[in-house]
Amino acid sequence: TMAKLPLTITDEALDAIKNIQKHKGIPANYGLRIMASGSGCSGVNHRVGFDVYHPEKDEMYSIQGIEVYVSKSDFMFLVGLTLE
Repeated sequence: TMAKLPLTITDEALDAIKNIQKHKGIPANYGLRIMASGSGCSGVNHRVGFDVYHPEKDEMYSIQGIEVYVSKSDFMFLVGLTLE
């Protein structure tokens, strides 16, 4: 079974993601990648994009038909985040 996603993605964000996948030519084998970067004085920055799954370094989740990839090293920085 797939683990529970460590963050929340709102319905509006899911609709936007599906729209981008459909209209921007994102390859079918790409999923949504959510990343954390930096951890200095300004805190952690979060980025999203589309990428392929890397089983050796990623956790994979599925939400409403969208595959979501989170690097194991970024996981702790994403717990409790809401993507709107």
